[in-house]
Amino acid sequence: MADSPRLPAVVLAAGFSRRMGRCKLTLPLDGEPLVRRVVRAALEAGLAPVFVTLRPDASPDLRAALSGFDDRVVLVPAPEAHRGQAESLKAGIRSVMASAPAYTRGGASTEYGSVTTRASAPDACGPENGTPPDPAQGHAAPVPPQPLPEGCLPASDGPTGSDAFPRSDGLPGPPGVIVLLGDQPLVSAKLVRELAAFFLEAPDCPAAPVCGGVRGHPVALPARAFGAALRLKGDEGARGLLRAFGLRLMPTNDTAAITDVDTREAYESLRKRPLHVSARKAPMPQSTDQHFITPPLSSGRHYENPALPPLPQLWSLDHREEAPIPDEAACRALWTRYAMFAHIERHSERVAEVAVALARRAVDIGATRHPELVKLALAAGLLHDIAKSYTVQYGGSHAQIGASWVIDSTGNHKVAQAVYHHVEWPWPLPDDLLHPVFLVIYADKRARHDEIVTLDERYEDLLVRYGKSEQSRIAIQRGWEHSKTIERVLSAQLEFPLHESTVVGGGLVPRA
Repeated sequence: MADSPRLPAVVLAAGFSRRMGRCKLTLPLDGEPLVRRVVRAALEAGLAPVFVTLRPDASPDLRAALSGFDDRVVLVPAPEAHRGQAESLKAGIRSVMASAPAYTRGGASTEYGSVTTRASAPDACGPENGTPPDPAQGHAAPVPPQPLPEGCLPASDGPTGSDAFPRSDGLPGPPGVIVLLGDQPLVSAKLVRELAAFFLEAPDCPAAPVCGGVRGHPVALPARAFGAALRLKGDEGARGLLRAFGLRLMPTNDTAAITDVDTREAYESLRKRPLHVSARKAPMPQSTDQHFITPPLSSGRHYENPALPPLPQLWSLDHREEAPIPDEAACRALWTRYAMFAHIERHSERVAEVAVALARRAVDIGATRHPELVKLALAAGLLHDIAKSYTVQYGGSHAQIGASWVIDSTGNHKVAQAVYHHVEWPWPLPDDLLHPVFLVIYADKRARHDEIVTLDERYEDLLVRYGKSEQSRIAIQRGWEHSKTIERVLSAQLEFPLHESTVVGGGLVPRA
């Protein structure tokens, strides 16, 4: 980027960490506070100045975490932060505008120099003391699509007063800003540099990374969108603004772009990750043999449909394995090792919740003499989609690859078999479904994204999303009928009407 315009950065660090219950930005990761890692990545990527927005009452610990940088890092108060993240973004944008002479009509400077301090003047950071939000004020109107300008944006689309925008045709002033989140500590200088270079290819358009079909951060915001950004209010997100100005997506395999730290569980998962997986790119296991999936078929039998492979023999719960059943901490460590997307982690939590509730019911009523079924259900539920993030990016069967990863990582055949077969069981059902394979098959069909629903609700959603052809609708209908059969058998074995149940506090309860 030596011959490219220098881009400034804004790091949003004025949040309240409500889901975490404490200031998450000062939590250490590899011996360094989360927010400091983000600022360091911006500096190492060549961005400057780096404006870090803080609440006026930011804790001494947070300020200490941001101390010791050179004058390229500027702390910016965001007095209206209590209104929502948009106010933090606006404080940063105002500071970017005030720091570059080219943003002011008549500015004589042709360079974008470093900034040593930034006073909390009203024109840079808004009023010193925030006032309670006015409910009557409402939200700003949606931003209409903006055509690419030949020169400057119309004055009505920019800030008021003497502020103007730089052109994108070579005149002085940075063409935009890179906006980073303070709670994305795995974002690397490499990812930031790649995004900056991608943005500078078309600096009139916003840019963002996309990983596995999920849009992430950082985000590059063009200067021509600053005026619209300053009209955002409260918790109003920038999604509509990005689309209106022609968002460009940069494909990446670096899941750091979609990994943030919102909860204690997410933090612990990152903290326990292997240090060598810093970019969280999922490694492919060396061994992909699938002989471990089923024991020898000496006692198995072939299903009559020749299109199906031989009926697998389930691993008996009576069989004692040397490999232990992975506990929850071990499963979450594998999530990190294999770079599971956050939304797939949440779905897996719900699947495990349902599977464990079924297993506990079986143990409590004496329907099984294997109390370890609860641990197997938990591990298989948490790991059933372990390879889905990988296959979204690279292709392949997430069930087969996931089972391979589980056996390579844990050595536990029962858990691996449940992962392998969790999508469907096309053979005739055995008499006893109290096995991790069928508990996870059923639990997966009761979890719509990260919500526990009925089978009818789950398959109605599948019809809307995937029933685009007659063939796909027939397949979905067949899956619904098969799942209802599993539900009826499990209901009889567990002596509980599963179609009328949900899970509360780890146990099955009737639906309200």
